[in-house]
Amino acid sequence: MPILVGGTRIRAVFDSVYNEVNRALTALGWFDAGRQHSDIVFKTEPYPDKEEIPLNTIILVTSDARVIRSLELGTDFSEHRRDFFLDFYAESQSLGEHVAFDIKDILEGRMPSIGRSEPEIDLFDYSQATPVVIRPMEIEFVDVDRAHNFAFPWQKHWYSISFTIVDCYGNENDV
Repeated sequence: MPILVGGTRIRAVFDSVYNEVNRALTALGWFDAGRQHSDIVFKTEPYPDKEEIPLNTIILVTSDARVIRSLELGTDFSEHRRDFFLDFYAESQSLGEHVAFDIKDILEGRMPSIGRSEPEIDLFDYSQATPVVIRPMEIEFVDVDRAHNFAFPWQKHWYSISFTIVDCYGNENDV
C-alpha cells in the first residue's frame, strides 16, 4: 500500500492532531454538560479578522510554512516540520489557564491516565473505512502564551498553545 503524500498527507496530519486533542480533552471531561462554565467548543477554522469569537472556543490552526530536512542521503526520506496553534478564548483567567495547561501536558505526554504518555501523535490514514495508524509523529516546542495587549474584549483571556509536529516520510513508493 502506498503511503500518503501531498495534500492528502497534510490533511491527515491536521486531522490526526485535531482528533487526538479532541479525544484527550473529552477524556478529561472538558466537553461534559453540567460544568461550572459555559460549554467549550473546538473548531478547525479561524474566524475572520475582527469578528467576535464566542468565549470558550478552542481553534486549531497551522502555519502555511513547512521546514523540510533530508534524513537519508540518496533517498526521498525527509523530516517535515509544521507549526500548529491551539487558541483558546476563555471566559475567565482560571478556566483559560486550566485548559491551556491541560493541553500543554496532553501534547507533552504527561497524562498517562488518558493515554498520553509520549510527546507524539499517531498519524492516521483516514481514507480507509477503518482508519489505520501510519506512524507516530513527534511533538516539539510546546509553549503557552497569553495575550497581553488585546484589541477586543473576547481576547481578554486568550491563550495560545503553540507546538511543532515532526512528520517523517519519503515518497509514495515507500512502505
